[in-house]
Amino acid sequence: MTKKYLSVIAVLLCVCALFAADSSIKSEDQILNEANLLYLDGKYSKAAEKVNTVIDAYVVSGAVPENVRLMSEAAYSAWLDEILKNKDYASYEQLCRTLKTHPFKVSDQIRKRLDQIYQGEQAYIRSLQNKASVDLNDAEWMKNNQRLEESTKLQVELLAVLNGYKNSEEIQHEQELIRIQKRNYIIQCILVGTAVIILISLCAVVVILLVNAKKRKKIAENFAVMMNVVALLNRDRGEKLPGPDPAADRMPGPLEIPAISDLGHTEDFLNLEKECTTLGSKIDRVTGRKNNSRKVSELVFKMAEKFHVSQGTALVYFCAAMVYDAGFLSIGSNIFEAEHLTVKERYWIRDHVRQAQKYFDFVPEQFLPVFLDAAEYHHENLDGSGYMDGITDKEIPLVARMIHTAESYTSLINRRVYHNIMDRDSAIKEMKSRPGVYDPRTLEALEEIV
Repeated sequence: MTKKYLSVIAVLLCVCALFAADSSIKSEDQILNEANLLYLDGKYSKAAEKVNTVIDAYVVSGAVPENVRLMSEAAYSAWLDEILKNKDYASYEQLCRTLKTHPFKVSDQIRKRLDQIYQGEQAYIRSLQNKASVDLNDAEWMKNNQRLEESTKLQVELLAVLNGYKNSEEIQHEQELIRIQKRNYIIQCILVGTAVIILISLCAVVVILLVNAKKRKKIAENFAVMMNVVALLNRDRGEKLPGPDPAADRMPGPLEIPAISDLGHTEDFLNLEKECTTLGSKIDRVTGRKNNSRKVSELVFKMAEKFHVSQGTALVYFCAAMVYDAGFLSIGSNIFEAEHLTVKERYWIRDHVRQAQKYFDFVPEQFLPVFLDAAEYHHENLDGSGYMDGITDKEIPLVARMIHTAESYTSLINRRVYHNIMDRDSAIKEMKSRPGVYDPRTLEALEEIV
């Protein structure tokens, strides 16, 4: 019996639930109908409030049905039009509060009207402020200033809700994030731009270095070929060459220079070495022979020690050997870059031995004979087949014989266009195979020090 009563009660509860659901649906339709009647009667704020009771049922899901949204849109739109027409800013604030507590997805048209009325209200309140300022009514001015702030705050909060935020703080937080993102983007652009500029600059530097290296290599190759061709020219003893008259040349004898401790001021010698290093670098740049002046001078200094000359003499030889080719500075760069030389140009190049003196104005007078010997006679051969004067054997100053040997060895162990790189033994063997060119004693000294 109890089971029967329970079954009947359950059936009755189900029927009641169905009726309740049906009643709820009818209640929603009834509310919308009432809102529609209020709308048609021109009571737009009341119509909006009616629709809001339906919207509240969808606050959790957030999905307001389309018929409810359209009814709400119509009610709020008409209400805004009425406020805009009458400039009823008190009703506008009421509308904002109502819309804020019952949000739905409003159209762009409603957003536009909201902004129009807000701007109008702001202008109206400022006009009241200006009037209070003219009337010197501080209390009224402060009252309107507070009203201005409240209107702005209400507008910001309303927009926050309509844009899906809980409050205006979320908008400020998002705006702050946007500002941070923009700042980071600008910083990244600056860093990327700087990196690109640095990369381009490095590439430009590399290109310039490669171009200069290629140019120096070309000059060095042309110079090597040029000097090889010039060396093969038969010296024309009957031709009057530019420069001093060979008949008037002194025959340089051995010049013994005191030890460095006896030279007076060691600082003066250091200044001489510095000047020679600078001039030697200029010569190397013009001829395209990297570090040639330093390599030759170091070999000459070591050979001088093997010849047991004084320390002072060896040091002066060292300096003179850095600048023995200074005459090349008087020759135009176009000649060094030329693929082919005329006979006249070849004689110009040979004459570099007589052009060096003009670059020795920094050399102390007591050392000048050594520098001139180095410059003028370093292409003379022991058998008289060299140039410019064709002097032989001991007529050739010792410093010139050393430079001739050191320069040839340096050339052989460095790449030149007319021969491959040689090792130490091959280079010395090559030089020994040319009797009458080099002093055997300087070759012997060279073989001991390299």
